[in-house]
Amino acid sequence: MRNLAILLLAALVGCGTPGKQTVGVPPSPREPSDDRSSYKVGAPYRIGGRTYYPEAVDRHVETGTASWYGRRFHGRRTANGEIFNMYAMTAAHRTLPMPSVVRVTRLDDGRSVIVRVNDRGPFKGNRIVDLSLRAAEKLGIRRRGIAKVRVELLPGPSRSVARIAKSRGGAGAQDRLVSRLTSSPGAAASGPAVYYVQAGAFRARASAERMADGLKRRLDGVHIVPGRKADGRMIYRVRVGPVGSRGEAESLRSQVRRAGPRDAFVVTSKG
Repeated sequence: MRNLAILLLAALVGCGTPGKQTVGVPPSPREPSDDRSSYKVGAPYRIGGRTYYPEAVDRHVETGTASWYGRRFHGRRTANGEIFNMYAMTAAHRTLPMPSVVRVTRLDDGRSVIVRVNDRGPFKGNRIVDLSLRAAEKLGIRRRGIAKVRVELLPGPSRSVARIAKSRGGAGAQDRLVSRLTSSPGAAASGPAVYYVQAGAFRARASAERMADGLKRRLDGVHIVPGRKADGRMIYRVRVGPVGSRGEAESLRSQVRRAGPRDAFVVTSKG
């Protein structure tokens, strides 16, 4: 009976920006000051002729199109009961647990953001993630609307925000944790440091991907960071993390070295 009720509610979904739908009945707008939050995976649901199967997972990587949603949904309930705040670093995903934390990376220029999943969607074409207005601005897609991206679950931060939600901690506490992992020009001067372990750096992306694939068999949080050297040439750095303290980073460096890269070292970023 409960599953039938969920499916009936899904049929009442309204559309926001292209590809955005929220599972549930949109209530009247509220101020985003309501801090309630809950942990939710949810039952299978069907929208637009397709059935989605939410699942609690430790690993998740996919590529597709990112879009964003904003003012029309600002102040309304998300699928896990929070109040959507278009100025927070959040996102909607069709199947990941709510909350969880993902890195969204543009495939054309390597720019990335870290966001907290607290809603369901998008449900149009091959779109795989719907970003808040703020996240879209930081990823540089607010004007163009969409971009090809890779979405990667961050297991450690995801477990942390899930613990906060399960202990009845609010959305604000979860967002403060995510903000430590999110680099921005304004936060760089005063935000708390976050740490990564750099396992290697390569001129060829294929070489970086081979190292990353090997490390992913033994470690969480492995990703590739594209960039340019001073002479303009591309370089692909293989990094593991982030973690929140120097001690954790040193322990992680030992794990990375045991996995193969003997010259791995710790790098620091302000979040």
